[in-house]
Amino acid sequence: MQTLPPDSGHLTPHEALLEAVRIAGGQNKIAAVCDVSQPSVFRWIHKHKQAPAARVLAIEARTGVSRHLLRPDIYPRDGAAGAVVAAVPGAVACNPGGVFYRPTTANDNCCCPCHRRD
Repeated sequence: MQTLPPDSGHLTPHEALLEAVRIAGGQNKIAAVCDVSQPSVFRWIHKHKQAPAARVLAIEARTGVSRHLLRPDIYPRDGAAGAVVAAVPGAVACNPGGVFYRPTTANDNCCCPCHRRD
């Protein structure tokens, strides 16, 4: 596994996603890890400018790019007292409104109704 550059703590979520894609070996590799299509990864990069919350843990596991870099909005580094993520270990945010869900299996990053894999 490749490593991040020394100044990686200053990456934006978009830059962190690009770095993860580079480390993984391309958009197709990230797509396979996340069980999505390559065009979905393209949209993350070019439209949304960040990885979806439900895919961050899989990307981190494959590439070593920290969840704190990929989505600092839901995985803050400082462990802020008001952060819901800190109160629910392993939680994943499905929306910016802050609804958090705990994964149900090791292969599942989310168990909410909108992302559940049946």
